[in-house]
Amino acid sequence: EPELVATKTSGRHAPSKLDQATRAAASSELDEKAGPGEVKNRPPIVRSVQMKPAVPSKIETLTATVDAIDPDDQPVTLEYDWLVNGRAVPRARKPSLALGDYSRGDKVILRVTATDYIETTVVDSDEVEIANAPPVIQTNPGRLKTLDGLAIVAVDPDDDAITWAVENGPPTLSIDSGGVL
Repeated sequence: EPELVATKTSGRHAPSKLDQATRAAASSELDEKAGPGEVKNRPPIVRSVQMKPAVPSKIETLTATVDAIDPDDQPVTLEYDWLVNGRAVPRARKPSLALGDYSRGDKVILRVTATDYIETTVVDSDEVEIANAPPVIQTNPGRLKTLDGLAIVAVDPDDDAITWAVENGPPTLSIDSGGVL
């Protein structure tokens, strides 16, 4: 379970999507529950932010699971802000970050804003670094009778040079630097 690295609670906050009637109903309900001298509302609590895969590459979609509750049993709304190398990804407002928004070596954080329409809590996930993606072999040998002369085609998502080797093959099988058997 990732450690929550930054927590901030601010005063009254309502997302622009929330209309006046919903705010008034939430505030009225809390006023009825609170007695003299009692705190009327407590901010939501973000218990965890987990990103999967734990060691992502640029060919995998990053997906987050957030566990958040409201101690006053109010509905909690979550907003997502993805940061890549400290910069916000403007169109990334969902619990997953699309392919193409990051590359090998990038450092990614998810900032989660939890609100009960009165109080807000902001939490940053642990940072994950985008790992090297393996090459993808595109050749499908199908029903070949012989492998001799077969040219294997592969691409590397990170644009690294591809080196070839035969592992656990027959002793007479070899592959050259161009991927030809």
